[in-house]
Amino acid sequence: MKASRKPAGRVKVGSRPAKATSDTTSGPTKKPKPLWARPIVWLGGVVVAALGIAITNMLVPLFGTVLNNLTETGDPVRVDLVKISDVGGRSYAFPATAMFTSQDLDQLNAMAPEAQHAWLESKGGVSPGIMYVQLTLSGNRSEAVRILDLKPVSKCTQPPYSGTLFESPPAFLEASLLVSLHIDDPDPSAMYSPAGASTERPYFLDNTILLAKDQQQVMVVQIDTRKSLCSVDLELSVLESGKTAVQKIDDHGAPFQVTAELARTSWQHVYLGGSICPRYVPASASWLSGGTKDPCGVP
Repeated sequence: MKASRKPAGRVKVGSRPAKATSDTTSGPTKKPKPLWARPIVWLGGVVVAALGIAITNMLVPLFGTVLNNLTETGDPVRVDLVKISDVGGRSYAFPATAMFTSQDLDQLNAMAPEAQHAWLESKGGVSPGIMYVQLTLSGNRSEAVRILDLKPVSKCTQPPYSGTLFESPPAFLEASLLVSLHIDDPDPSAMYSPAGASTERPYFLDNTILLAKDQQQVMVVQIDTRKSLCSVDLELSVLESGKTAVQKIDDHGAPFQVTAELARTSWQHVYLGGSICPRYVPASASWLSGGTKDPCGVP
């Protein structure tokens, strides 16, 4: 008996199985809310932005200050000029061991004034009684610095010079800021004479000097002694970023030197020049005894 055959179903080429249908019906797509409609998110963004700006504003100056502190060099106050004032001339005192011949006087009188100063200094001459030091100071920081005090650091010995005096006093002195350092005082500090006052007062008790970056201040410092021979350095106290720094100022690597000025008759030899006589000559007997007539005559 033959087995019965059922005809095979035909398969269509390229036919795809039917997609399964979902029982869930998708609704319409919802649009996201605008930023203004989400108050918490909006407020949080504003706060974060504000904090970012505040932190930036705080850190930028801080980093700037740190960077300046790392890159700025030198003292907080820059000393642009140190000059012993020779307005109208300068006087020089020498010890008893110093001797000057007539040939020395001829050589000295043949020089220009600046060369005369250099020659007398090279021979060891120092200022008698009073010396005036002109300082030009400038701020040397990106932030302003404040000068709080000026004091001398001095070493004095007895007796003062009493040998030869070359007298050439200044004819005048003009200074916008003049302070005095009296070396003989127990604790000398910068003094000044207020307008209309009959006595001196401590300058930095009444004043300070504030210097911005590269801002200049010219100061004339009077250094005097009535008793001794003194070597003097100057010390500035400067306030910088809340800290006080001390700076030393000297005469181009050496201390300033000043000796007490004695009575005219106490010197072994006195020569007058500058604003008194047109050329250095021995002082007259009249001048040595205290007179003012014919100072340039030979005694």
